[in-house]
Amino acid sequence: MNDRQVQTEKARLRAALRRLPASAWPEPHAAGQAVAKRLSELPALAPGSSLAGFMAFGHEPELTGFLAAWLAAGGTLYLPVFTQATGAYDLTAVTDLTAQLVIGHYRIREPLPELPRLHPPYGQDLVNAWLIPGVAFTRDGRRLGRGAGFYDRLLAGAGGVKIGVANDCQIVETMPAQPHDIRMDMLVTESQMIVCE
Repeated sequence: MNDRQVQTEKARLRAALRRLPASAWPEPHAAGQAVAKRLSELPALAPGSSLAGFMAFGHEPELTGFLAAWLAAGGTLYLPVFTQATGAYDLTAVTDLTAQLVIGHYRIREPLPELPRLHPPYGQDLVNAWLIPGVAFTRDGRRLGRGAGFYDRLLAGAGGVKIGVANDCQIVETMPAQPHDIRMDMLVTESQMIVCE
């Protein structure tokens, strides 16, 4: 399959997910609570370690409560922040999800623009684990993003365990991949935890 065919197939899959009825999607807060319970059982998320998270958008499981608890327990939290000059995302450390977030690029909550930014690549000594949203995932760890390649660039060369966070309806059987696509080590949904082979 050539690059154009891969892009066409990815676009078809994105469109299929957008056509899912509202009943296929769990309520984001309820899904987030179920996902958070599974995340809290993962050895990769050891207390006091460093985590790169995300702020939910649309149907994504809402993990604000989990991330606030992570900070309260002494963990280090990084969130993506869009950098206009490069047209890409960097990471920013945050300590307060109420005072340090604003509505940013694509209307997603992200850290205040004046906070220091860290640029990729990120070694495991900085980020022990990543929570990564997506449009769809396969059980072998393939991830379909929104199409701009933001997370592929953010994760290029990154250390740490990569955990895809999704709803059950976003787990699909097959998906085309390209060499630059970053694979997940595991997936967590509202009802399952999948170790990617």
